[in-house]
Amino acid sequence: MSKIQFKDVVLPDGSNAVEANVTAKLISIADEARENVNGTLYRPCTVSFDNDGIPTTSRGIMYESNFEKGVAIGGHYLATISKRAGAKTPSLQLSHLEQSVGLTDDMFDYSTEEVSAKADLS
Repeated sequence: MSKIQFKDVVLPDGSNAVEANVTAKLISIADEARENVNGTLYRPCTVSFDNDGIPTTSRGIMYESNFEKGVAIGGHYLATISKRAGAKTPSLQLSHLEQSVGLTDDMFDYSTEEVSAKADLS
């Protein structure tokens, strides 16, 4: 369970926003790229992530340049959730950067064994 932590950022165009990074599981991605108003290619996608202990499914985008680096359905990737000042809703952008699923204490046995060695000091 992890609480999403947002931070204030200034975007390249000078506008203010809040952003948070999460690990998101890729559920589906469009077969064909689309072009935004700036001429940049992207693919709509569906992801799931942990939102303070609540499994959340959301739509987002992945830029074509990230998609071309290789991604797999079911893989876990870095995603950025952002909300521009004055925007009605946040957006989610998925990267190609693989993320491990969070480690927890119940995954490990922290017990240790005593190890001794005799040193020859002659």
